[in-house]
Amino acid sequence: MSKFTVPINMNELSQEFKSMYVQNLHGKEHMTVMGAVILATEYGIQSIETDLIQAPNAENGQTAIVKAKIVDKDGRIFTGIGDANPSNVNRMVAPAIIRMAETRALGRACRWLLGLNTLSDEIYVQEPITAEQINTIRELIKLNNLTKEQSGKIFTEITGKMSLANATKDEAYLYIQALKNLQKVKDDTNEM
Repeated sequence: MSKFTVPINMNELSQEFKSMYVQNLHGKEHMTVMGAVILATEYGIQSIETDLIQAPNAENGQTAIVKAKIVDKDGRIFTGIGDANPSNVNRMVAPAIIRMAETRALGRACRWLLGLNTLSDEIYVQEPITAEQINTIRELIKLNNLTKEQSGKIFTEITGKMSLANATKDEAYLYIQALKNLQKVKDDTNEM
């Protein structure tokens, strides 16, 4: 049983905990991934899953994208998306791009569970999906000959949402990448 409720009040955390797991960035307190995982685990987690959405390769600038999904003790679902590439990690971490993307995704999902809604390594505002992204999605759905049900299932699997109406720019990006990858698989299959 947890000793606290969510959302977490950072001022109520012990100084010992804060000294180990909270960093001050640009005058604001940010929970580290380890701190968020510790508190989320203490609060109560039923399951954690991570999925590699995009593997790093030359075509995507060696960018790995991972989605983390956490189900809390009450069955509520929290997701986080993390990316990593050689330009946004330090030199020592560069050989572990996929693990860093997973760590970032897990940290974000834990912060959502805890009600912190902040990131440890950057200030981040979730922008809404753009009209250009919507048009690209429509074109890719048509190109892939997907039904509304098929395209909706793919979108829901990636974002956990039922509709594009409240999608973020980042979620739309992941959806577009998945649709492009689906087309690439179809093209590769047709060449055989």
